[in-house]
Amino acid sequence: MKTRLIILSAATLLAAGMISCDKNNLARNIEGTWQGNATPVTTQSAGIVTMTDTWDFSRDDANANGGTLIITSLASVECPLSAAGADTIAPASAPYAVTVAASVTINGTWDLEKKDDDNVIVSMDPRTLTVSIDPSAVAVSADGNPATLDSIPPSLYAAARAEISAAAKSRFFPISRLEDVKAGPQRLKFEIDVAKEGGKDIDVILTRQGPAPAK
Repeated sequence: MKTRLIILSAATLLAAGMISCDKNNLARNIEGTWQGNATPVTTQSAGIVTMTDTWDFSRDDANANGGTLIITSLASVECPLSAAGADTIAPASAPYAVTVAASVTINGTWDLEKKDDDNVIVSMDPRTLTVSIDPSAVAVSADGNPATLDSIPPSLYAAARAEISAAAKSRFFPISRLEDVKAGPQRLKFEIDVAKEGGKDIDVILTRQGPAPAK
């Protein structure tokens, strides 16, 4: 009887060690910088913002199963030139349109879920969301053709920032869990659970930027 108990205890310890090892492998494979494809995001005002996201996972230390997450996005939105600060940016019959580019950043944390080895708990901090308009990356068009104007109304920049900010909030604020995470050498795949927001899970595929972590 004593021998059987000792064997059972050893098997339990071995299984626990394997689970810990698997978790550490997943955390190590997730670590790094990953980029997605350009994705159109529809806002409540019916505008379309195009966003290209980059996810940067870093671990608290070499043995940690979690750490810091920084999501940055290159975003652009096309606005009618007549848009004012209080206007809704949406397709309009204005003779000119301006495409505005911006950089979006939001910070958070990530941690492997204890009860499920392939899920990641994410906590994004809404207070860290920033949207920076790039004045040098502005394109003006008339009926789809490039055009040149002497000046662009400052109110349009404010309206474009509000539109991009709304898109970023709808895209990043619902994120709380990454499900069925699969981290390979060059590709990271997971689902974003947005059921509590009334939506369907979002499939995400990212490509590693830079070298994979050492084994």
